[in-house]
Amino acid sequence: MNRIVGRALVVATTVLAGLIISSSAQAGDPGAATLPERVHDELERFLRSRASARVNHLEIPNLEAFNLTGVSPADVEIELRTRISGEFMGRVPVTVIVSAGKEELKRGVVTASLQSVVPVLVASRSMRRGEIVARDDFRVERRDVTVLVGQVITRRENLQGMRLRRSINAGRIWQPRHLESVPKVMRGETVRLRLESGGLRIDGTGKASEDGRVGDLIRVLNNTSRRYVTGRVDAEGTVHVRF
Repeated sequence: MNRIVGRALVVATTVLAGLIISSSAQAGDPGAATLPERVHDELERFLRSRASARVNHLEIPNLEAFNLTGVSPADVEIELRTRISGEFMGRVPVTVIVSAGKEELKRGVVTASLQSVVPVLVASRSMRRGEIVARDDFRVERRDVTVLVGQVITRRENLQGMRLRRSINAGRIWQPRHLESVPKVMRGETVRLRLESGGLRIDGTGKASEDGRVGDLIRVLNNTSRRYVTGRVDAEGTVHVRF
């Protein structure tokens, strides 16, 4: 009696092991994927094959609408179409067509999002034109820059100490178009003049009639001659005039 029970246990264990092996094999079988999973994989390959080099993040929406009852995922064909030419970036609508033989089973438009998510500098507060940017006026956030037109600022040293060319609202990403360097010489300021001709050099003072950054040519009223001269601003704020 014990021998019969023992044989029954061996058989049951063998059958159970066989079921587990069979189930594991099916789980690892690519053909066992659901139809939404198949559509997702096809879409991802298609989108990545034409994605811009800037893209580092891809989002595909829920695809449960393609979960067709009674349809074997292994027996269908998936066709992908889009009107977008060139590289993919930003929002990309793709028409997905699922068919079996000549019969179309499902058609729908899936809009994926291809993003370039990078650390950027964001305005901590709203600021007006003419203000100088200080350390507390920006913070680092990760944002999608594919939705922006033009360059963004990612380095603190390219922002701090700059002057606003236009106003900016809190939460906006800093871009070069918002900024300008602070003039080395300000309009109405008394500046040092250096009049140069060959080896001759005469130093004097004057009143700047306009703002000037390093390298700019500006007009200055010479305090000695009471005449306007034009000179180039150097890194020390001196205006060099050749005559």
